Amino acid sequence: MKNHKNTPDTKGKPGYNTVKHNFRVLGVEQVAKLLKIGKTTVYREINQKRLKAKKLGRRTVITPQDLSDYINNLEDYQGGQQNVY
Repeated sequence: MKNHKNTPDTKGKPGYNTVKHNFRVLGVEQVAKLLKIGKTTVYREINQKRLKAKKLGRRTVITPQDLSDYINNLEDYQGGQQNVY
């Protein structure tokens, strides 16, 4: 079965963030884009131990489960007035 024209065939190729059993990890830039925050904020959350991360060579990566745990542990939005600085 052929892939779509714009979809690269990544199966078995190095350089794609796949680990055993098609498990994927996310880079800091990917997490920042997903959450619509800056990379600096992602690193801050990692350094403050709120977001778990791992080192993969020189790369800092986040597992989907760790990202899900981080999101689930965020403070609930209370609504109402926002602080204006």
